[in-house]
Amino acid sequence: MRKRLLLIALYVLEGFMLPAEVLALRPFVTTDADVVETNLVEIELGVFGLHTQRHPGADEITLDIPGIRFNYGLPWDSEIVLETVGELS
Repeated sequence: MRKRLLLIALYVLEGFMLPAEVLALRPFVTTDADVVETNLVEIELGVFGLHTQRHPGADEITLDIPGIRFNYGLPWDSEIVLETVGELS
């Protein structure tokens, strides 16, 4: 009887811990795996970053400019990709 109650309690807890729907962001390092449809343009914007490095002399502040990626869909299930990456020190 005690094992049965323990199993029922575990199943109930599992139902609360496993979500019915999960949302996620795409990976930040790679692009999406899907190819843009023919004659369509997809524009992706990256994120800003600000880094401070402490040195014995002057400190250095670096601003990461967000990358911009332009994808243009070609007719044979391919795409042309133009990407910018920037950093200001």
